[in-house]
Amino acid sequence: MNKIVFGFLLIVSVLSSMCNLKETERKNLSKKDFIDIISLKGNEIDGKILSIFMFCKVADKDIGLIDTWGLIKNFNTKKDLTFQDYVYSIFYDNQNINKSDDMYYCFQLDDEITLDYQNNVLDNFLNKYTIKDNVYRYYIYKNLSYNEKMTILYHLFQNGYFSYFDDISGYYFIQKITIEEKEDWIE
Repeated sequence: MNKIVFGFLLIVSVLSSMCNLKETERKNLSKKDFIDIISLKGNEIDGKILSIFMFCKVADKDIGLIDTWGLIKNFNTKKDLTFQDYVYSIFYDNQNINKSDDMYYCFQLDDEITLDYQNNVLDNFLNKYTIKDNVYRYYIYKNLSYNEKMTILYHLFQNGYFSYFDDISGYYFIQKITIEEKEDWIE
């Protein structure tokens, strides 16, 4: 009887550790993967990915918030580059987007939040400014200023978190997208 109970517990223990191992092996889509995907798909991009926020340089201290749809619309005014070259020039070569383009919002990084980001590990930063909605999704506290929210989203984008605004709840959601989930986002 003891051998049966011991065997059962051993099997449960092994299965449990295998489930935990699968959880830690979750392969997230990186910022680079994301940029590569949208640069290759060009105007054929469709699905939820159109509403994901990205951040790029605009001027000396300004950061531009642009979603995928805005990026496509902005590109359509550029005739001298391929879409892939255009996207790469913004995100890899740090080219500025024209400030006159109205496809995005401009802001300057909030000094206090940026200092918090630099002085904390990412989990502490997330815990301070967001609420965990589920295992992989967070939302930003509503009581922060627009500039503070954008600064948080910017720093998280630099770390491979993707964000979007939910019109219904009024929250900015942040999450990692796994390689397996990317097809749900890019239809």
